[in-house]
Amino acid sequence: MKINSDVLTENEKKFFIDKILTHYHERDAKYFIEQFECFPDDYLKQDFTRIDNGFAVLNGNANVMVMGRFYVIKNNDFYRVSTVSKDSDSFDSGTRISTIQINGFEKVTDKSIWSEFEKINQFFLQIKNSI
Repeated sequence: MKINSDVLTENEKKFFIDKILTHYHERDAKYFIEQFECFPDDYLKQDFTRIDNGFAVLNGNANVMVMGRFYVIKNNDFYRVSTVSKDSDSFDSGTRISTIQINGFEKVTDKSIWSEFEKINQFFLQIKNSI
């Protein structure tokens, strides 16, 4: 799987917001709408990745993603990926994926999806640790 930092088109941003409104909360959508409107694409590029058949969006602009979430749209499916610190005693250890949900709250158990999304997680961590 190829993973590249990139900006999203206006249509992709709207599609992403529509998916959040469909599957999650309006407050989450409002957060991303504000983020998309307030920050230039060059800045947001650190929070977007292009993947095979889709893209991923990191939730938040922390310097290092210790605990958090990112979203993946792949083949028109919408995934919410939650992460936690690998070592609860140290925030320097990076993160690991704790749960993956698809199109709402259905949990994903497919190990190939977990493996792919762990690569995205590591990509985001690399970017955040380099800032």
